[in-house]
Amino acid sequence: MREVVAALAGIFVFMPDSGESGAPVVGSAGPLTSAGRAFCAALVISAAFAVLVLLAAGPPGTPLGPASAEARCGERLAAKYNVVSRFPKLYASQYEKRMKVSVTTHHGPLVEWQVQLYTFQGKLLGESKRKSTLNSTKSARLKLKYGIQAGKFTLVVKGFPRGCHSESVTSSVVRFVDCTNFLPVKFPDTPGGIAGDYEAFLSVPIETRGGALIRNVESRVFSSDNEFFGRSIDDYKVVFGRVTMNNRLIKPLRPGSYTMEVSGRVDQPKRCGDKTASVDMEFS
Repeated sequence: MREVVAALAGIFVFMPDSGESGAPVVGSAGPLTSAGRAFCAALVISAAFAVLVLLAAGPPGTPLGPASAEARCGERLAAKYNVVSRFPKLYASQYEKRMKVSVTTHHGPLVEWQVQLYTFQGKLLGESKRKSTLNSTKSARLKLKYGIQAGKFTLVVKGFPRGCHSESVTSSVVRFVDCTNFLPVKFPDTPGGIAGDYEAFLSVPIETRGGALIRNVESRVFSSDNEFFGRSIDDYKVVFGRVTMNNRLIKPLRPGSYTMEVSGRVDQPKRCGDKTASVDMEFS
């Protein structure tokens, strides 16, 4: 292209002058008038400027060239992604056959993108099908080879930035947890005193820990020798704060030790089952 610029400049340098009076030579392809010379000079300058712009832009595929997407090819993929859970935590037992992952690209449009899950030893646990185009945020569904177990694994997102022939990849560690094996409640005000004061009801307040959500909460009261004394009459479908368990007694309390056992289902997969917590009380 530099040779083109030199040639265009030569046209201007060796352009013949007009006659002495500046009049044009009629009927011939002779010298140009001053006006014609100026016009040609303008054309030469415009053409030279256009060539210089092309030179500055560089050939296709360079960072300043038309194929600017190539500048991102092969780089670490810029994306935000997370495993979707129906619960506050990533309980492993909810992922038996499928797993949903939300992906947001910050790398520009991706084509032929895919999500995979591996063990640290490189064993493939599941993957999604290759999807056509990701422009902003989409979800991928991984088909799992095995039900997920508690532990840490590597989540991989990969795809081709538009205009690239090399794949970009990113990965991170994701941690799945086991079922919560206890009921997250505390007993802020434990009753006590004279046993004869509790002939029909025994009311005991409970409070969830950390704002946990517990479903189908109920309670039962037993003596120290495991004799049943009563159960709650409340219908608590969901507890996420402080409530009072009102236990209807089948017989008045006698002096001695008693235990109230509270049961419910923590906000986790059903297969985790119900959990319990208990508090001891002493009456004279």
